Formats: sequence, C-alpha cells, structure tokens
Amino acid sequence: MGMSRTAPGGILGYNAAGSNFLRGADEQPGRARGKGSSHVDFADLPALGTAALWTVTFLFALVSGIIPFVLNIELYLLAVAALTDASPFAIVGLATAGQTLAKVILYLVGKGALNIKWVKKSAASKAADAFAKRPGSGLGIVAVSAVVGFPPLYGVALVAGALRLPLAAFTVIIVVGRLVRFGGIYLAPGLFR
Repeated sequence: MGMSRTAPGGILGYNAAGSNFLRGADEQPGRARGKGSSHVDFADLPALGTAALWTVTFLFALVSGIIPFVLNIELYLLAVAALTDASPFAIVGLATAGQTLAKVILYLVGKGALNIKWVKKSAASKAADAFAKRPGSGLGIVAVSAVVGFPPLYGVALVAGALRLPLAAFTVIIVVGRLVRFGGIYLAPGLFR
C-alpha cells in the first residue's frame, strides 16, 4: 500500500501515485473542489497506509455515529473490505470503538435532557422513572438496535440516556452488538469472491 503524503501547498489527501483521493471523480488535478462538493472516492482506499486507514476508520465511525444521516459506516466498511486487504479484526474493532464512543456521547446528551425544565414536566420524566425500575426491557431494545440497526441506534442511545438506563450495561451491549453487525458487514464481500 502507498503512503499518504502532503501535496504542494500543505493539502493532505494525495496518495503515493499522486492521485487525490479526496477530489471528486469529475474534478481535474490542480483545480479546487467546487463549493458544496463532498465526494469521497473510495477507489483510492488501497492507497492509504495502514496507520492512515486505521485512523480514518476510527474517525469515520465516530463522526458517522454522531451524524449518521451524512456518513454511513456500513457502506464505508463494505468499501474497505472490498478494496483493501486490511485486517478485519483491526477495522471492525476500530469501527466498533468509534461508534461506541459516539453512542456514549449521545447517551450522555440524552441523560442531560432530563435537566431541561420543560422536559422534567413531560412524560419523559415519568418514563425514566418506570425504566429505572426495570432497565432490562430498555436494554433489550438497545441490543436489537445495536445488531440489526432498527430502531435506529442514534435515537435509541438518546432515549437510553434520557431513561437513565445503566451506562455500563448500555456500553457493553453496544460493543457486542456493533462487533456482530460490523463483523458480518465486513465479511460480506468475501462471500462473493
């Protein structure tokens, strides 16, 4: 695999062959990216060095866990699996770590929501009290969401925090569920070779 290098002018994103993997497919070398363009060319993933690929994987997972409607970790994992010979253990582990950190952040945001005055007066406060007495039912939903993706884990993490489900149990369930989900996704392209 080629190593990334800094392009003239200090812009990162060029591989050893001189191809800009951050440039859109329709853009010419040396031309600035158009306003609003966010195209990432996954075909140049093999050009990343191992450390760069690992860093990108963790950061992509973290950011996609916080804003999943912009970045999709499942598509990223499929691209890495299909286009590189990266270790599945490292990639799946780093993707799981990034997503888990993102979901814990969302959990903490949800937990803080009960401190907002108008939320305290709503049914969310009563639901939090009910789930505090029987957290197993809420953790079951977290487990299904972590593996299957439905209901969306983004919302489930926020609600789990608001309902004060145990953080340690929530985190363990997210780690195990994401390992299962991402492991299956990463290994899927190998079924068609």
